Amino acid sequence: RCTGESVVTSGTYERCFQKNGVLMHHILDPQTGFPVVTDAVGATIVCEKSIDAEGFSTTALALGVEGGLAFCKAQPEIISAILIDVRGNVRTYEAEVS
Repeated sequence: RCTGESVVTSGTYERCFQKNGVLMHHILDPQTGFPVVTDAVGATIVCEKSIDAEGFSTTALALGVEGGLAFCKAQPEIISAILIDVRGNVRTYEAEVS
């Protein structure tokens, strides 16, 4: 698979700052309006369409590593995913090729 795919990454590590010991970043929880609390620092998604990968990467990050992986497995548009947790552990998902 080398053509017709898009790779999008969402992360909490670039647009952020510390306030009173709490990491403030740009991915917000729609229920609170504050940065989402998650154990993921990055989510990279591969899809055929960039617009799909954009939404999926933000959602996977917000759900956390385990929830994000489960979410990715349920989306037929996702070709592969990489999620990284706060300790630097990497988890991956690769869709089965049929």
